[in-house]
Amino acid sequence: MSPILSRRARVRGDRYQVTLPAEIREALQVRSGDEIEFSVDEHGTITVRGFTSIPTDQAWLMPTYLRLPRFNRDWDRLRRQEQARFRAALALFVADLAAGSGFRPGLRVKKMAGHDIWEMTWARDGRATFCHGQPVKDGEVHIIWRRVGSHQIFTAP
Repeated sequence: MSPILSRRARVRGDRYQVTLPAEIREALQVRSGDEIEFSVDEHGTITVRGFTSIPTDQAWLMPTYLRLPRFNRDWDRLRRQEQARFRAALALFVADLAAGSGFRPGLRVKKMAGHDIWEMTWARDGRATFCHGQPVKDGEVHIIWRRVGSHQIFTAP
């Protein structure tokens, strides 16, 4: 499988630091202060992903949610790599919800015109739609995930 994005970066200094090219930062949806997880499999393939952890003492900030049957069908059609990208974006989404200061630009969370439906970008051609439901717990956001996939989901968000 050929990569959809490939960039080089130079290792600098005694601390072996690397500056991530802008395209890679955008693909990983990371910003200054975020963590990056590196994994190496038995074949030497290295996987890099943006990683946002939610500290144990803040786990209560995780919003309640519901996945509609159509979302579940869409999910089952995604490749494993796409599911992993969505999960990584979801961690950022939840962290931004918890922070309460808006969403990071890389997620491109915005309300769809003419609907009470929102969209989130989780990859170059990866989109998810959601709406806000009635709170299940007082004072907490309740998210209803509607669709996940490519731009094609916008035909019936």
